[in-house]
Amino acid sequence: MIPRLLFIAFISLLGISATSAEGRRLEVLFLGDNGHHDPLERYRVLKQALGPQGFNLTFIEKLDEVTREKLDLHDALIVYANHENAKVPEAILPWVTDGGALVALHSACGNFHPSKDWFVLVGGRFKSHEGFEFSPKTVDAEHPITKDLPVLKAWDETYQHMDLTADRHLLQVREPMNKGETAPEPWTWTRNEGKGRVFYTASGHDHRCWNEPAYQILVRRAILWAIGEKKSAEFARLKLPPLVTEVPQIENRTHPEIPMMELQKPLSPEDSAAHTQVPAGTRLVLFASEPMIVNPIAIDWDIKGRAWVIESFGYPNKVPDEPGSGQDKIKILVDADGDGRADKMTVFAEGLRHCTTSVFVKDGVVVTDGKDIVYLGDTNGDGKSDTRKVLATGLGIHDTHAATSQFLYGLDNWIYATVGYSGVEIELNGKHHKFAQAVFRFRPDLSALELLQNTTNNTWGLGFTEQGDVTGSTANNNPSWILSIPAAAYAGSGVPQPKTPRLDTSVRVERNAKNPQAQNLTKMYTNTADVTQVDQIGGYTAAAGHHYYTDRIFADTFSANNAFICEPTGHIVATGDVSDNGSLKQTLLRGNNAFASSDAWAAPVAARVGPDGALWIADWYNPIIQHNVVFRYFNPARNYDQPHSPYQQGDKKGPGKGNAYETPLRDATHGRIWRIIPATAPV
Repeated sequence: MIPRLLFIAFISLLGISATSAEGRRLEVLFLGDNGHHDPLERYRVLKQALGPQGFNLTFIEKLDEVTREKLDLHDALIVYANHENAKVPEAILPWVTDGGALVALHSACGNFHPSKDWFVLVGGRFKSHEGFEFSPKTVDAEHPITKDLPVLKAWDETYQHMDLTADRHLLQVREPMNKGETAPEPWTWTRNEGKGRVFYTASGHDHRCWNEPAYQILVRRAILWAIGEKKSAEFARLKLPPLVTEVPQIENRTHPEIPMMELQKPLSPEDSAAHTQVPAGTRLVLFASEPMIVNPIAIDWDIKGRAWVIESFGYPNKVPDEPGSGQDKIKILVDADGDGRADKMTVFAEGLRHCTTSVFVKDGVVVTDGKDIVYLGDTNGDGKSDTRKVLATGLGIHDTHAATSQFLYGLDNWIYATVGYSGVEIELNGKHHKFAQAVFRFRPDLSALELLQNTTNNTWGLGFTEQGDVTGSTANNNPSWILSIPAAAYAGSGVPQPKTPRLDTSVRVERNAKNPQAQNLTKMYTNTADVTQVDQIGGYTAAAGHHYYTDRIFADTFSANNAFICEPTGHIVATGDVSDNGSLKQTLLRGNNAFASSDAWAAPVAARVGPDGALWIADWYNPIIQHNVVFRYFNPARNYDQPHSPYQQGDKKGPGKGNAYETPLRDATHGRIWRIIPATAPV
């Protein structure tokens, strides 16, 4: 395992500068496939290694999406795939000739057999291979790619090539080791194609190579050489703020025998933005931050276009019983001068207890307030609540991360909501409602309430497609589900209702009789290895939100079937293509994000489209995300050391209030609201 301090040192070795904010991040398109080389997993490793250095990697595998327009948004194209019997996309060759940068890795020399021009572009073609552990031998030690390059020693396929072009500049060779070989095999080279540059290396069969820092450095240098001196100089002017870590000092720790892990120090909003990737052709702008807004947990907009944000200070340990004694607030934020940033704030309501969500009803909002569902009204229109009416009581809050959340107004004039295992137990009009881990709905005045379907586990996210499908996300390896047949349809049938069908996957497999739920670990694709998780290591363990792109200003970036799923432990807002799959759907979370930060404090918990068509993100901005005590450090090699714990346990016999472990490291001083807008749009 690479501990955090060593990880930061490794990043420094790869060439990060430490101050200023000039220059720009690089956009790198990674063309893979669903083949045996598992490009998506290799991309995942490279993304975590290069993301903290200012490289924005984007995954693509459908050849019809390799257009000139997409290529022009990127500085370099990595090809690592086995599109063997397909023709090379028409846009690639002229794009490289016009000055594009191609980085061809390993199996790239076996792609596109119907297209001989591809092998001329790469500089050679795959012939055969065996496999051994070895180190490529550098033959040009003065080239910027190979000068002082660390030695790469790994098991790899020992490629042999044919149809080698004469205009290659050879950087490395492989010593003879295959049967019958007598001469070194050309291994790594460069060549020019018109105004463009091409790099190729035969290294890179699997994780035994990709996980080596020497290989990651080789690919990094290849990208910087291939994009040319002008773009490399622009990138060199990007002086990323340092990611400084420290070991927190906490007295009277319950388990002093467990070593404390390093935690990164917080960054300013501007410095955090410098470490954040958004889709090519878009930009990230700040709408609000501390001290105006702290710990934002939900966001919505009224008919005037004003942003309503819930601040959650009570989570997870401070949820009092007495109404009005809580710390949570609802704030109205306004950009009065039109510069894209909030400059006016009104506190609509305060004293709330574990307020997780709000929905507009008449002249106010319906919210959660501890165990109560409450209507807060504004009778005089001054932007401050002056009416409080309890509509129902019986929301479970014994575990504060499993409480009721996500009030959304449905097309049928019901309010939809989710709840985790803390559950709901409400008496309403002589009927007893009791359920947990579910999606349910109720009338705005609580004249009726209905359980719709139980979910697979602890549920937080909820969203509607443009067609009216009800979908959501849960915490533990089920970031996408769909409401299928409601409970009322099963009533009296004697047939038990199944739980919400799972939609999510990061593997391109169709559900069938042998694999009805595609029960893989749906992986997240982070921009850093600085990720701490209790469980579902490398996957979704705190999924929140399940909104969709419902505007058209990002038509070239997001489609209407793109879901936004937050995973704050990974510092990402993932995008997943939702497609039909039999009578249900499938959400393919395959490599890309709307927001991905290498700032370990970044913690997006809500992402939804605002009235301006932009994607708005509520960033909890906190180093402590999960409810429970044990943290593990995740790295690309998937090696984990002993559990580390930054917590100070409130109760030596178990969790503290709210069924959550208590620690002074939970932050209550930071928070950000971001907007993602088209790169050419005014703020």
